[in-house]
Amino acid sequence: MPAKPYRKPGEPLIRPIDYTVNADGCWVWNWSARRKGYASVWVDGRDLKAHRVAYELANGPIPEGMMIRRLCGNPYCVNPDHLRALTPSENSRYLVAAGHQGNQKILPSTAAEIRRVFARYGLDRSDLAQSYGVNPATISRILANTRFYDPDYTPPPPIWKKRTAADHIGADRAKQIRQLYLEGDISQKEVAARFGISSGVVSRIIRNKLYPDPNYTLPPPNPYTRKLTPAQADAIREKIRQGATFTALAKEYAV
Repeated sequence: MPAKPYRKPGEPLIRPIDYTVNADGCWVWNWSARRKGYASVWVDGRDLKAHRVAYELANGPIPEGMMIRRLCGNPYCVNPDHLRALTPSENSRYLVAAGHQGNQKILPSTAAEIRRVFARYGLDRSDLAQSYGVNPATISRILANTRFYDPDYTPPPPIWKKRTAADHIGADRAKQIRQLYLEGDISQKEVAARFGISSGVVSRIIRNKLYPDPNYTLPPPNPYTRKLTPAQADAIREKIRQGATFTALAKEYAV
């Protein structure tokens, strides 16, 4: 959903270009939404819920302690005719009357509604849990079709999880990385940049730690990382006292 455009001073908060009227009469918000699916609008540098702003424009300030309930159930609706100010107890009774059982045992009809709402609006599971008064784990089981099983229902794909290097490189790309490093005059950092991965992952592949290949021959150790003998170290110190430069000594001793 695109970001909310800048509203010039003096312009109304909710404008016809900000919403689209659907077949149910909902004013569907066209712009930004919060992470949990609530339509939002910037007012004097504050990020406010658009449906609360719409209610106040039509009815005045929201009484203290009151909640604004969308009777249509559309989280992006800002139609004042679909909004009601309810006390927390009234809101709880409304949820129960609508089939949202709170902490009580949920009904199959409510599970079907949760699936429809998720498919239509793609709300966050925690937001659905809050709306229906149940645990997020219950929402996850309903959407996964492990609770209130419906043979005609197709569960959504699992939530994306961060993959490791082993998940998205593959043996073929690991082989290409090794060949590129061994055949060309290129550093591990340059290989990493070319394949869009970290230098540490490239190092593990080259050392045959990641995607090991039994036919792969490890590259010879870098001569510039070899250790010096005590005698060589003493000789270097003496040459430094005599005025030798660090660069010249590094080339001489290959360190």
